[in-house]
Amino acid sequence: MSTETAVVGIDLGGTKCHGALGDAAGNILAEVRIGTVSAGASTALTGVWDLLRREAEDRGIRIGHATVGIPAVFNPVTGQATQGVNIGWEGFDVSGVVGAFDIPVHVDNDANLAGIAEAGLGHAVGVPNFALLSLGTGFGGALFAGGSLVRGRRGAAAEFGDILVADPEHPSVMVRAEDRVSGLALRDSARALAESDAEAHAELGRDPTAKTVITGALQGGRHAGRLVEDALDALATTVTGICATLDPDLIILDGGLGRALAPFARPLTLRLAERGMNPPPVRVSTLQPNATVVGALLHSVRALRT
Repeated sequence: MSTETAVVGIDLGGTKCHGALGDAAGNILAEVRIGTVSAGASTALTGVWDLLRREAEDRGIRIGHATVGIPAVFNPVTGQATQGVNIGWEGFDVSGVVGAFDIPVHVDNDANLAGIAEAGLGHAVGVPNFALLSLGTGFGGALFAGGSLVRGRRGAAAEFGDILVADPEHPSVMVRAEDRVSGLALRDSARALAESDAEAHAELGRDPTAKTVITGALQGGRHAGRLVEDALDALATTVTGICATLDPDLIILDGGLGRALAPFARPLTLRLAERGMNPPPVRVSTLQPNATVVGALLHSVRALRT
């Protein structure tokens, strides 16, 4: 066995678990993915770890540290995930799973790791105050103030999906932002519209997904465009609240949906301006393979050096 040391970064998402094996500098050597919907979170996480461990063994290197990002708040006292209701992970025993890895493992919120990646290698290098909005299956985020990650009293800071916004069908009713702008929200809204409207059904299909909606909107689809407009309205309201609180230098969109919204960054900025703001720049993450994996690898590299 070589004396070379490797690190592992894992993004345990609501739809897939994506892991990477990196060298001691964080350069990616191998990547693996396993679906979490069919396999389940625990099985997917263990499966990705086993595949990466074998990759390391095949290369004759030793894994010295791993970092796992989860779409929930991690309670270090109980070792469980909290505030992961949207994907059914409330009380998920993360520590029980990673304890079997038999190496030092750090567990953190996925958006926090994405923010760390952006601050270290991405759009936010040298930017002291910024907010990262992680739009995927759900809606999370990370907040940096004065160059430091803001975690809050319970480690639940920047859960932007919990900000209240108006329901477009019932303007006097307030709903969580995550219920209007997330992969699940866009999918559910599209399916409800397709079931109730024949023209929408013809445009969107029987079982549209968030990807269906984004693609349709980019192709000029009327119903898909309306759904994206509604999501952008909710996103603009959420960002307005963030800006009123932090006055950030930069807003970064990340996550599968966040990156898919790249063509709509300008319409989002215009909405912010219409709300009487002097909006900060809006950027879409370009870190590959994704910001959470990059941040996880970066954290593990730093852990090895301390």
